[in-house]
Amino acid sequence: MIEPLDGVTRYALFTSDGKRFVWGSPDSGIAVEEDSIAVMRAGRWTHAAFADIVSVTLNTAMIGRSSVAQCIVVLGNGNKIVTSNANANGFVDGSRNRDFEDFVVALHRQLVASGAAKSIAFHSGYSSGRMNMLMLALIAGVALFLVLPLGLLLVTGDIKALGIIVAGCFLLWPAWQVANANKPSSYSPERPPNLFA
Repeated sequence: MIEPLDGVTRYALFTSDGKRFVWGSPDSGIAVEEDSIAVMRAGRWTHAAFADIVSVTLNTAMIGRSSVAQCIVVLGNGNKIVTSNANANGFVDGSRNRDFEDFVVALHRQLVASGAAKSIAFHSGYSSGRMNMLMLALIAGVALFLVLPLGLLLVTGDIKALGIIVAGCFLLWPAWQVANANKPSSYSPERPPNLFA
C-alpha cells in the first residue's frame, strides 16, 4: 500500500467509483498530491495521475434541507472518483462541508499549478441528459400537482383541491431549486463555483 506523500493534507471524505449503487461507502480518504490524486479504495491507497484526468464536474443535490455537494473526476479509462460532503450512508450532517470545500480548492489549485488544467474540461451542474430528465419530472409534477387540481377546483368548486395545490408547491419547490442550481455549464479552474452559496 502506497501512502499519500508526507506533508500532503488528507481529507476525511467518502469516495466511490460511481459505477454502482451502494448502501454505504466504506472508502474514506482522499488527498491532492503534486501530480496526482490519492484515493482510498477497499482499504488501500490508489493514485490517479493528473495527466489521466479528462474532466472535473461539480454539482449538488438535496436530501431534506441539506445540500449534498459532489466532485466527480473522470479519468481517461472511464473510471471515476466521486467525492462528496456526505457521510458513509450518503446523508449530510454538515461536518464534512469544510473538508469538501478545502479539497475542491486544493484540487483545482494543484491542477492549475501543475499545468494539467489546460487539458481538462471543467463542468458544473448536471449533464444535459440528467437535466432533461429532471425537467420532464418537474413538468409531470406541475401537471399532476398544480394543473390537475386547479382544473378540478374550477370544474367542481371543491375547496379540497387547494390542499393538493399547496402540497404540490411544497413537493416541487426543492426539485426546482436543485434544477436551478445545477444548470449545465463550464467554469474556469481558477474560480471553481462555491456549492454551498
